[in-house]
Amino acid sequence: MEDRRIEDKRIEINRRLREIQDEVALNKKEQACINEIIDDVIALRQRSGNTQEEMLEYWAGTEFGRVVAELNSQEDALYNSLIRDAEVGIEKRRQAIQKLLKEERECEDELMQMRRDY
Repeated sequence: MEDRRIEDKRIEINRRLREIQDEVALNKKEQACINEIIDDVIALRQRSGNTQEEMLEYWAGTEFGRVVAELNSQEDALYNSLIRDAEVGIEKRRQAIQKLLKEERECEDELMQMRRDY
């Protein structure tokens, strides 16, 4: 009876270890995707910035130039916000990975202790 209980616990720990590894892999994939999004936003921002500079030079000193400058400022704030939100997402995934790795170590320690006790 005791052997069966130990074996069931071992199976449960191994199952959880596999789940943790899957979750860690998923979080790492999500981090990579978020990094790609950040790179895309930065590239878009640079392309947009070049066009906006040309427009501002052309329309400098006019009402339209003032409106363009204001819109550029709002767009820049939006880009900053997108990047900041993405960086927060990366940090959350990093923290989740750390938590999962800690749980993984605890499961492995428990499994090792069970083997020693057995």
